[in-house]
Amino acid sequence: MGEDNRNVEEKLAALKRNFHAKLAVNLEGMAASLALAGAPGDEPARKSALRELEMQAHKMCGTAGTFGMDDLTDPARALEEACRQLNEAGRLPAPEEHASMARVFAQLREAYAKVPPP
Repeated sequence: MGEDNRNVEEKLAALKRNFHAKLAVNLEGMAASLALAGAPGDEPARKSALRELEMQAHKMCGTAGTFGMDDLTDPARALEEACRQLNEAGRLPAPEEHASMARVFAQLREAYAKVPPP
């Protein structure tokens, strides 16, 4: 039983290292989705970016929580919720809503900067 636990712990540690290694890339993808969602122009592309941002934030929230990176969880959840509400309403963010989402995303980046390597 002890060896089984050690194997599980090793696998979880590897998953955590992998998640941590990909955080910067994931945040850049989220930044791109956020920028496109708030940009003028192509409404279908903007709506697609908003849906993508919701999924990215959901994934970030859940995975960060699983690995005890609680400082990432709250802003990711807030961003996910903002996107979800807009997506369910079938609309794009107004400028003030986009600015609010950008502030939450900035909190997420700040939290990331404080996450120690595994």
